[in-house]
Amino acid sequence: MPPRLRVRHAASIDTALTCNCLLPVSYPPPPSDAARDVSAEDAPLLRLLTASYELSATPCTSAGDAGSGGGGAAHVGECALYECVGTFGDAHSRCAAPPLLQRTSGLPGVFDAVAAPSSLFGVAGGGGRCALLACTDGSVRAVDTATLQPVAAPLSGLHAEMLTSCTPFCDAAPQLLCSAHTGTVFTCAVDGGGVTRQLEGHDYDAWCTATLPTSGSWSASSAQEETGGGGADVLLASGGDDGVCKLYDTRTDPSRATSRTRFDAGVTSITPVFDTRGGGGGAGTAHATPYFIVGSYDESIALLDARSMRRPVARRCGLGGGVWRTSRCLHPRWRADDTAAAAAAPMPACSWVNTHNVLVLPLMQGGAALLPYDVHAAAEVVFGGEADDPLVCLYAAADEGGVAALTEHTLIYDTAVLRPLDCTAVGETGRPAAAAAAAVVATVSFYERRVDVWTVTAGDLQC
Repeated sequence: MPPRLRVRHAASIDTALTCNCLLPVSYPPPPSDAARDVSAEDAPLLRLLTASYELSATPCTSAGDAGSGGGGAAHVGECALYECVGTFGDAHSRCAAPPLLQRTSGLPGVFDAVAAPSSLFGVAGGGGRCALLACTDGSVRAVDTATLQPVAAPLSGLHAEMLTSCTPFCDAAPQLLCSAHTGTVFTCAVDGGGVTRQLEGHDYDAWCTATLPTSGSWSASSAQEETGGGGADVLLASGGDDGVCKLYDTRTDPSRATSRTRFDAGVTSITPVFDTRGGGGGAGTAHATPYFIVGSYDESIALLDARSMRRPVARRCGLGGGVWRTSRCLHPRWRADDTAAAAAAPMPACSWVNTHNVLVLPLMQGGAALLPYDVHAAAEVVFGGEADDPLVCLYAAADEGGVAALTEHTLIYDTAVLRPLDCTAVGETGRPAAAAAAAVVATVSFYERRVDVWTVTAGDLQC
């Protein structure tokens, strides 16, 4: 039986620009004593990075304003850092309007943001985190998630049009897999060496990329790849407005797609599935699987197997909006005793999912929803039974009104789990203690320029 999830709106933030990207900056460790009351003085500090892009009416005046289509209006962007302070222990959680800590402006528009270790750019120490920004001027930029300062020089001139995604991977040396507004898909060197390989790409806009390791395992505690070496074999994946999800094999000729699956509308998200249940490497080890999850404009989510791409393994349709991201998880991805080490994992925190969890789905005009899944379940119930397992929607229906209701301007492009559901503390009944059973989730509405913060609690919690 799936957990009974309850959602409560906690706070809102107005953003300066139309905002489309959210990243959690860090997960705090679970409380040492879940039964105690959490006071305002020792409440967890949850930080949220936002990234924006907006079409400005100001004429393009410099090369840095590229992506405007000539000398007309240009895309402008910014990154901002907010801090949520409150009590998030139970259904009566409280959260003040998150204050702005820092803001960096003067950026081109940011279409996509993904978390990565700063060591990707050879930063001394290598323990920090950065946000990789796919920008509307055809560049990739990296900013420190704690300070918003650049961690490396921009990778400029990668493409003449806006980039729509950038995914880090290692193939002898650190590289990025990027997609662009024109349907182009390519790889580039992180060291500034420019484009290294052009892939087949898509007939129309390419929206997303991913890397799917074909072997290997990773440890949460050591942050080191245990098998396969630094250049482990990976499949490269891309999705576009032509409705096709494509795979490219780095072991052969990656310029041509080796496998394809067609959807009824554009492919907007691709997320690899890792197995973190232990076995082979023990607790705290993530093992590659052949599975990945795909979201589409056709309002469906699908589970695919890289070994056989003729049709999805499982699919759920009618979700109420385009599924823009499929990588935000409500529960910790690692086993409970390794959660604190997860921030050190080499796979960025928002780029993969484990074999069973609860997805926090941005559904564009449909708001956002919680969807439990289990890739090992029977095909018809991988994403729940549509009649017996309705979506848990965060936003109220338009006719219900209120600050957290859908409007004609709602367009949810991203969600972020600032604090996952804590499965580590249990009460006398064997169920999670009340203070432990709360997650903090953020969503962003593009045209409304608003970030909403929510708490999620569960009755029959399954982890």
